[in-house]
Amino acid sequence: MGKFYAGVIEDLTLYARQLAWFSAKPKHPERPGSVSSRIKVADKTRGQEIVDRGGTPLMPDVGDAAYLVAYWQQMGMVEQGGMGMAPVSSRELTAWCSGAGIDLQPWEFHALREMSKQYLVQLNESEKPECPPPYGDPATVFDRNVVSKKVTQAFQAFMQARSK
Repeated sequence: MGKFYAGVIEDLTLYARQLAWFSAKPKHPERPGSVSSRIKVADKTRGQEIVDRGGTPLMPDVGDAAYLVAYWQQMGMVEQGGMGMAPVSSRELTAWCSGAGIDLQPWEFHALREMSKQYLVQLNESEKPECPPPYGDPATVFDRNVVSKKVTQAFQAFMQARSK
């Protein structure tokens, strides 16, 4: 596999890892500082939390390889194994390609398998509350229009409540 394809696969796996980070629901100790092993799973994914705060999830650009992201999502990204989620197997990917009528180049086949593997690795790692995002700092990226609208609505509600 050449350097070009290796770079494309690196971009695609970064995309998969970032998507996993956004899809994770961090697990927090039920009582911080407690020796208890009880864990509370967040109600929302990181991506949902960012959107609720007026942010926009930041995803890396995959350029002309976006079709592989679409293929990966169409085939299911991961499969269910006996012990939970597992990377898409070569057999499953081959069956999907056959059913979808898609002929993949060897590097594309490898990229899709690697995206599935890296997604699961990152999803597991991202359950830790302190896990940083693989790409950028999406926690501080906000859509100014959404934030502005929310502030305006809150101010209007405050003024209405005050005038009553």
